[in-house]
Amino acid sequence: MLIEFGIAAGLSVAVSTVRVSTLMMSVHFRMMSMANALHIALIFSVAVAAALAYEHEDYHSHPSYKFEYGVKDPHTGDHKSQWEHRDGDVVKGSYTLEEADGTHLYGHHEGGHSYGGHGHGKASSYANGNLYQHHH
Repeated sequence: MLIEFGIAAGLSVAVSTVRVSTLMMSVHFRMMSMANALHIALIFSVAVAAALAYEHEDYHSHPSYKFEYGVKDPHTGDHKSQWEHRDGDVVKGSYTLEEADGTHLYGHHEGGHSYGGHGHGKASSYANGNLYQHHH
């Protein structure tokens, strides 16, 4: 006895986010007996149940990084450094720069989601043996 079946099923599942998952299955098979038909129907039912049981969970990683850079070259007189760290919504960093005329530049910045951000800068130099400082 030869039996031919055509089965098509469509399923649309909405999860807690905007994302929509769609499962489309199309199965065509020939069977020699009713036992094979029941076996395949059971497998199909398990596949549909597994698709219905799937729960999507978004993964949100905690943003963090550390960056540091520095140059101290006595031959060229190039002296500078910079760093920045992020932990969640808080970002902090600073820089230093020694210019050829002896001026030292310093800067610091900090920002966060709950309080915005702010930065400070400072420049100082020795001109004619006197210390001159300027703040921002």
